[in-house]
Amino acid sequence: MDPELMLFQRSNSLEGDAWVLGVRYGLPEGNENLRVDVRSRIWCSYRKNFRAIGGTQLTSDSGWGCTLRCGQMLLAHALICKHLGRDWRWHPNIKDPIYTEVLKKFLDLRDSEYSIQMIGWCCVCVHMCGCV
Repeated sequence: MDPELMLFQRSNSLEGDAWVLGVRYGLPEGNENLRVDVRSRIWCSYRKNFRAIGGTQLTSDSGWGCTLRCGQMLLAHALICKHLGRDWRWHPNIKDPIYTEVLKKFLDLRDSEYSIQMIGWCCVCVHMCGCV
């Protein structure tokens, strides 16, 4: 079963407050607003079979990429808040060019500014120069 569906099915029977990134939702009446807010966040998850990072053989971030992916999500949220505001919400039928540009920065491609490949490549470079 879809974890998101399970979460929101359970929240229908919950009472009290739920907090998402500084916004309070009273449950169960705020359930739909909570769902829309959570769906509006950028989620960066583990990937496999991407182009190798730097001079390594790494083509997956499973088992080691959690901290980097969390950092990506934090940065993505900051960029969305800066350019679109905290109250901005994603809608599947509306294409927002600013949102699309933020998403492109996190694609799993070396040329993407905040991709796992770019972060990994920078780490390899720092390690090779003896900076750490």
